[in-house]
Amino acid sequence: MIGRLNDAVLRATRRIPTVFTVVPILALAVTTTARAAIPVEERNVLIALYNSTNGGGWTTNQGWCSGSCPATGTPTFNATGTECTSWIFITCDVSESHVIGISFGNLGNHLVGTLPPLTALTALQTFNASNNQLSGNIPDLAGLTNLETFKVVANQLSGGIPDLTGLTNLSEFVVSYNQLSGTIPDLTGVTNLYYFDAGINQLTGSIPALTGLANLTLFDVNTNQLSGSIPDLTGLTNLHFIDVSTNALTGSIPSLEGLTNLSSFEASRNQLSGTIAALTPSLVYFRVDHNQLSGSIPALAGSTGLFDFEVGTNQLSGTIPALTGLTSLYLFEAAQDNLTGSIPVLSGLTNLATFDVHANALTGNIPSLAGLANLQIFNASFNQLSGGIPDFAGVAGLSTFNASQNQLTGIVPALAGLTNLQSLDISFNQLTGDVPDLPGSLLTFNAAHNRLDGLLPAFTGLTNLASFDASFNQLTSFIPAMDDLSSLYVFFVDWNQLTGPVPAAPFHIANGTGFAKLCPNPLDTTPGANDADWDLGTNFSPWWAMPYPNNKCDDLFTAMFE
Repeated sequence: MIGRLNDAVLRATRRIPTVFTVVPILALAVTTTARAAIPVEERNVLIALYNSTNGGGWTTNQGWCSGSCPATGTPTFNATGTECTSWIFITCDVSESHVIGISFGNLGNHLVGTLPPLTALTALQTFNASNNQLSGNIPDLAGLTNLETFKVVANQLSGGIPDLTGLTNLSEFVVSYNQLSGTIPDLTGVTNLYYFDAGINQLTGSIPALTGLANLTLFDVNTNQLSGSIPDLTGLTNLHFIDVSTNALTGSIPSLEGLTNLSSFEASRNQLSGTIAALTPSLVYFRVDHNQLSGSIPALAGSTGLFDFEVGTNQLSGTIPALTGLTSLYLFEAAQDNLTGSIPVLSGLTNLATFDVHANALTGNIPSLAGLANLQIFNASFNQLSGGIPDFAGVAGLSTFNASQNQLTGIVPALAGLTNLQSLDISFNQLTGDVPDLPGSLLTFNAAHNRLDGLLPAFTGLTNLASFDASFNQLTSFIPAMDDLSSLYVFFVDWNQLTGPVPAAPFHIANGTGFAKLCPNPLDTTPGANDADWDLGTNFSPWWAMPYPNNKCDDLFTAMFE
């Protein structure tokens, strides 16, 4: 196009000779592109940023230097006017006269060192230096009235959060995963703020008022040392996520009424008191465990999208509300409270993976688990439950089942098909019958302190089993071969009615790295080839002389009367 324009200019000179001295100058102006330049103050900030964060060691520093940037030593920076077009991570306005963005991406660029002052970048809209190794303070942001996004996540920054007064365009402020101290600054007037994350630092003081932040969508200050109360949330109709967990907050949970977009409320591990008010139907995550909350659990029937509900380790009383219809529910945890009544019906909760209500005062039966194909963890231990253990058919994903310390009766149901089961604890109940065949996935089995009066299972194929405890029962017959128990460290079958000779001890028992209890039982104590290994495993020699040398395993107190 320039060539065609030059031809036209030359043709014009032939037609109008009187202006021939002017036209070549015009042609030169057309063929030469003027290079815009950012102010020298802004260029100096970029150079200072490079120097103070070891730019030579960045993962990439393309375009910042004339030629390749040296790993060490003094670099020769690229020419003035190239900052907007050649310097990677730098964005300028359309006229290329001001820097408006410095973004090293969310994955980092191996910046090591401190951040320089940024106040000369008066047009700056975006700054992102997350996931690096920055130390020192966050620089002063005063005067950066165009700033919209500031992210320095996952560094080693210390000091306080700078004053945000006057930053009326600020919408994202993310400084989590650092070592920041001091207080959270006043947010009054930062009316465009929709994302504030200062979680996982060392901040103290109280949470400032959030009144007027109508655009606020996310507020996260978890895992700090904040005190005081959770501020009023009234009017924050755009709020989706709030996390104030793992602090030292007191007071009550604020009203969630009217927060129709709120999907996640997290205030676990504080010192909150008072009751749990009605939940907003939009909630997906509600976590307030490890506080001092009292009263009852509110009705959950309207929270049909609820996915994660955690209210354990409080002082809650009353009954567990009906869970029918909560088809999205994945985790329900109300352990270590003062709950009474029965466990509600779980049928239809096809997404349920974890159900934990241990350490309450629950009564009644364990409900049917049929159809809970995604159930992985069931813990109802340390209650007052009665009746039998429900059938395990259809819960093939179950990995942990704990119903210990109850008043359960009946037999232990078949475990066939539980190919993911790793831990089964049914100790301290009133169960009878045999120990059923165990799945090969099992790591720990505890049926101690029951009334089991049948047989031990074959130990074939249990190469993952690390702990087996069937002590304090009435089991009969013999101890099966243990050749496959290559991972077994703990084997307790004491206080039963087992007979016959002991089999060869498994590896960890035989070499003394594991621990076994065999007595009292009426086992055959005739000296044999396996005795030395069991001596190591029981820490008695011979293994049946426990705790006195002349005991025969079946009479624990013989020596006391001789």
